[in-house]
Amino acid sequence: MNLAKNIEQVLSQNYTIPLYQRNYNWGNNEITSFLQDIYHAFRTNPLQNYYIGSLIVFRGKYGTERFEVIDGQQRLTTIHLIARFLSIGNLTIGKLKYDSRRDVEAFFNGLEKGHIAFSALDKENKNLENLIHAFEIIGNVNLEGTYDSTISLSAMKLNGNLADFSAYFFKHVMLVEVEMPSDTDVASYFEIMNNRGKQLQEHEILKAHIMAKITESNHRVVFGKIWDACSEMNAPIQKFFNSDQREKLFGKMYDEFYPNNIEHLVYEDLGEHSFSLVDMLEDKSFGPSSQEEQNNETEEEYDSLPIIDFPNFLIHVLKLTYRNTDIPLSSDKLMRIYKSIPMSEITSVSPMEFLKRLLFYRVVFDRFVVKSEYGIEDDDQEDKILDSSAGFSRSRWKLKKPIMKLVNNKYRGKKYPSLSFQNTFEDRYQERMIKLLTMLQVTYRQRKNKNYLQYILGLFDPSRPQSLKITAQEFLKKVESFTLRQFGNLNISESSDDGIDSASKSINLYAQGTNTPHFVFNFIDYLLWVDSVVNKVDHGINQNFDFVYLNSIEHHYPQVLLEHLANSIVIEKKVTLNCLGNLCLVSRRANAKLNDREPIGKAGDQRFSSSNLSPKRKIMYNITNKNKHWGEQDIYEHHLEMMKLIDNRVSILS
Repeated sequence: MNLAKNIEQVLSQNYTIPLYQRNYNWGNNEITSFLQDIYHAFRTNPLQNYYIGSLIVFRGKYGTERFEVIDGQQRLTTIHLIARFLSIGNLTIGKLKYDSRRDVEAFFNGLEKGHIAFSALDKENKNLENLIHAFEIIGNVNLEGTYDSTISLSAMKLNGNLADFSAYFFKHVMLVEVEMPSDTDVASYFEIMNNRGKQLQEHEILKAHIMAKITESNHRVVFGKIWDACSEMNAPIQKFFNSDQREKLFGKMYDEFYPNNIEHLVYEDLGEHSFSLVDMLEDKSFGPSSQEEQNNETEEEYDSLPIIDFPNFLIHVLKLTYRNTDIPLSSDKLMRIYKSIPMSEITSVSPMEFLKRLLFYRVVFDRFVVKSEYGIEDDDQEDKILDSSAGFSRSRWKLKKPIMKLVNNKYRGKKYPSLSFQNTFEDRYQERMIKLLTMLQVTYRQRKNKNYLQYILGLFDPSRPQSLKITAQEFLKKVESFTLRQFGNLNISESSDDGIDSASKSINLYAQGTNTPHFVFNFIDYLLWVDSVVNKVDHGINQNFDFVYLNSIEHHYPQVLLEHLANSIVIEKKVTLNCLGNLCLVSRRANAKLNDREPIGKAGDQRFSSSNLSPKRKIMYNITNKNKHWGEQDIYEHHLEMMKLIDNRVSILS
């Protein structure tokens, strides 16, 4: 029996998602990774099959009519959504049914009939919310995952070059479909599958692989301890060492780095020996830090997972270490990537040298990459904005460095070294750096292909630990220069000439509607903030706004009112609606709420007028409220203002 089936064969069958399965919950991260992997396989070899996992099914009560899905429903549902987006007319697609969820069935029936305009009521339906969001994501995923790429399924469809990818998706993307025996106790099997133990992760296999090359037992212990500390991404690395270890590794003030001292750490340094009662009473080390030290230390935890996880962080370290090998910034095939590095390169860096680099780049990450104080992932943060009708609770992005302080103990009368934290940069630069780094993060939120993180880590040299002493001015200049280059890579011409013809050309260039790269909006917001706060230009924005995860492009003058728009003073109606002057970034839920409303209703709604409105959106709402309308002239003038801002980007940031 051939278990492997291509997507076309899978789609030709009928499936039911049983009631015991959870609702569809794939979001931006999962869908983006799924599509990027398929697109990469397509570009690498369009004739070779690409396997995306398994689908476990059971015929049960449906007999030969349809399969009941036991495992793989998230993947199967996503495949159906992609197929509907690709809209292949000559393809027979079987039914995807959901037990006791008629609204979901109606949703897929609507897609089958070409109904892809979703009402505000649909978007508020909890069963449909993630499905609608997923369908919107599918069209706009940056398939190459690089800053300078604008390739998406929507762009390919618009340009009429979707056929080759569609053929590959249906013919060469493969699933292994396993049919369970007819006497299977499905409920018990499902429970076992969801409670089975975790398999060893690839980064743990890589750790063992590298450690196997270490001959000295003490070094193996040191390697394992420091590797494990680096893998804990949600607290600063210094938290995982006691005061003696910190001084050896990070200097007396805990803010430097001494890589050669790694090899001089011993079992006792790392807590690998027994302690007497006298040792404990005298506060000698018996763990990462003594209880006395823990009592005096500043709690400093944050959420790194929206930025990067440890496997993807490892990929960055590998790429910076083995520069002669083209290493993709994706951890999906971590061991395969590591094994692709030539042995001559591998042997040129000893295990302990690799450990020094890993710890060094972890120090860089902690100090120079912004983090979120809350455990807020993308959509949760958007919801927090929308639900805060009385005022938005700010996201509290952090940029901190460690510092040692001596703290008095009131009972023992002794001073203990305490780990504390302070802003990485002085006040003059701190807020600007946080705005710049969060602008990059909310734009490029995926943990994979995070080029801005690779750039920042690469600014520092592990052979020169003193590079950690980079000045705020130098660091800001380098990261802003990087940002300007990313904008330049979009290859959008500038509107430097005066007159209607030039303006019309610029509107055509920036009339991509929902296909406009999100980077454009976030970059404009950063320019507006710098121009207001640093250059003292009054744009009427809220200077204390925070960048947050926004993933929907909103037409301020809605598309559904197109027929009410008079002949455009610039070009045609559709171009006017889709130009930069009529667009802003909003949250997914805000997009659902605002979808069909008049501009004056949007701008006047207190739920969407909090102090955290992004600068561009705030300006659009200010104009709407002041003029009591938003029409072609307003769109045209705002567009020209934004183009002027973009054209002056270098001088604004200088």
